Amino acid sequence: MAHRLSATASLAAAASRFRSLLAVMWRWRTSQTLAESMGLERLVLKSEKFVGHFIANPQSPFYETDQFQVILNKILSQPTGYRLVQKDDKLRLVIEPIRHIKDAFEKLQALKDS
Repeated sequence: MAHRLSATASLAAAASRFRSLLAVMWRWRTSQTLAESMGLERLVLKSEKFVGHFIANPQSPFYETDQFQVILNKILSQPTGYRLVQKDDKLRLVIEPIRHIKDAFEKLQALKDS
């Protein structure tokens, strides 16, 4: 009987981990979709730092849009946590600290909301 309880507990724990993984994957995909709508092509979440790479082509018409100007103004008006980094004609958005994917989504959403 103890063996059966142990197997049941193990199965329940595995199911819980699987649900947690699905939730993380869903949040990441939601964040990725939001980021793409903001002109971010690539996302990296590492060491409590979120890095979003803007459209690689510096001549892209995106950089002339009102949407980009609103995002830029919001980033520049933040006292802490948001930075723009330019390196070799590539523009990146850095947000830190990010401890969870949910934090990244919320901070991106705050930039997108008018």
